[in-house]
Amino acid sequence: MKIYKAYYDSRRFVFEAFSTTESKACAICLEALKLHAKQYNLESDWFMFGDLDGIECTSYDINTPYRDGETL
Repeated sequence: MKIYKAYYDSRRFVFEAFSTTESKACAICLEALKLHAKQYNLESDWFMFGDLDGIECTSYDINTPYRDGETL
């Protein structure tokens, strides 16, 4: 089984979201960016991307050891 981690690095914060599909993880991360904008009274597009282009996603296998992002 895989788990997906979507993340976005801004100047001051790192945003992460986890899900069982890549698309869902990215969508959750995008929602986190929008929620952050509301909490800090920022422009809704403060993160410079109106879609998922700035969000990175990686997958991990459950019960598998990793070192520096690679399986051992």
